[in-house]
Amino acid sequence: MGQLVRSRALVEALTGRFDVTFVMGGDMPTGVELSPSVRIVAMPAGGLGAKGQVVALDRPRTLGRT
Repeated sequence: MGQLVRSRALVEALTGRFDVTFVMGGDMPTGVELSPSVRIVAMPAGGLGAKGQVVALDRPRTLGRT
């Protein structure tokens, strides 16, 4: 949760001067909000595949499609 709090502070500070896209692993926790101008991209949960490659653990979604 600490990483999210620090990231949120950075995102909010940057929105005054930049168009911001916030890429996060998973869904936003309930009660945590960002400025409406921030584009949010929720990546699927990831892990290592049989050959050591990074793969999406959420089968309907892939890292490439996200």
